[in-house]
Amino acid sequence: PSGTYVNASSYCMPCDRSCAKDCSGPSPSQRLPYCRNITTPAVSGPTVTVYKCSNCSYVSLAGVCQLGSCPDGYYRSDDDSCQVCSGQCGVGGCVGGLTSNCTRCANAVQPTFVYNSTRKVGFCEATCDVGFYRETNGVCRACHQQCVQGCYGGAPDQCTAPAVVTVGVNPYGCANLSLNGSCVSRCTDSMYVENNTKQCMPCHPSCATYGCSGPAISDCK
Repeated sequence: PSGTYVNASSYCMPCDRSCAKDCSGPSPSQRLPYCRNITTPAVSGPTVTVYKCSNCSYVSLAGVCQLGSCPDGYYRSDDDSCQVCSGQCGVGGCVGGLTSNCTRCANAVQPTFVYNSTRKVGFCEATCDVGFYRETNGVCRACHQQCVQGCYGGAPDQCTAPAVVTVGVNPYGCANLSLNGSCVSRCTDSMYVENNTKQCMPCHPSCATYGCSGPAISDCK
């Protein structure tokens, strides 16, 4: 019957589970799309027969039927064979053979991705895009929203400082203001904005209750 083969004792034996339907022996070995028995003369002794599936239940890798999905570093092609990912893609990281089909990267960098169906795929590049930083695992993440010059981490105190600080530019690379080196959207009530550097500076101690517009006691509100 279908799904079996006749062994040397003329008994019907079940095919390997990886075979989709028919086979000529117990081995899962095959080459797509269909194969016949391959008889190869040995160097000495009797003739050796390599048994094969007629096709695979799942996928094949290098001519051998596999149970389940393709292994890491391979993707399932249209003919249900496992094909190797691009060299730029990391192990287990692609949905196709192009460099734009990576889900992981060999150099562990994931800068700009696009969504393809429900899978997250994209190009592998050497550096992260502007506005992103590289984590220790190599993944590129967005900088904090207050960082204007880039960053080296995701926190508001990890913005990249500008190469040249001019009047009206925050020295910590913040888009708005900074407080003790960390980017903020506004100063606390006991501080004022130093306009030349866009930093939050402490009011005079006498102004602590109502705030101030400058550092002097006369600047109390």
